[in-house]
Amino acid sequence: MEIAGLIKGILFDLDNTLIATEAVAEQLLSDILAAFGATLTPAEKKWMVGRRWADIVEQVISPRKIPLSEDAIMTQLLDRKDVLITKTRPFLPGAISALDCLAAHYPIGIVTGSFRREVLFVLRLMGKDADFCPVVSSEDVTRGKPDPEPYQRGARLLHLLPGNILVFEDSSAGIASAKAAGCYCVAVRAGAYPDADLSRADRIIDTLEIVTPDFVSRFAS
Repeated sequence: MEIAGLIKGILFDLDNTLIATEAVAEQLLSDILAAFGATLTPAEKKWMVGRRWADIVEQVISPRKIPLSEDAIMTQLLDRKDVLITKTRPFLPGAISALDCLAAHYPIGIVTGSFRREVLFVLRLMGKDADFCPVVSSEDVTRGKPDPEPYQRGARLLHLLPGNILVFEDSSAGIASAKAAGCYCVAVRAGAYPDADLSRADRIIDTLEIVTPDFVSRFAS
């Protein structure tokens, strides 16, 4: 049995933790909706942060009765997003080095509300292949963050107890999910929205640049 409190695995959120894509997706969705005379409210923009696409479709897109299928909207958005992040490569400070150095010492995974195609696309931009680490994506869960299901599934993929896992997150929904699952959680300010409530995290850091195996080994000691 694993010893609670000893970090033996790492799970990363993707959007705005490893790569600054939340604002890109929000703007692209706003542009698509604007073509049909619809707009996102400030409350919706804030609510969307850290949520999976299925929940955004249900709560934000579907009620607007846009004369375009939800699949067509998502295809447009994701295709445009791929083009933009390929051009800008907005990786957050320390993201690639943190993945590389921790993967050499711990099993790691990614837990995100994005689609699997988005995760694999970002990993390729980072120079990683599809087998770099296990992924929990939007399609893999029935309930997204802040529900604990995504991080519970991530723990199972690493074959570890949640209490032996350290999570890196940027959003209040993601932190709530990680903590409800029983994981330790570090909030990263670099990609977080300015008014994001990070208070439930076990620790808050500015960037992933300070994250090393030593940082992790000392975390729960």
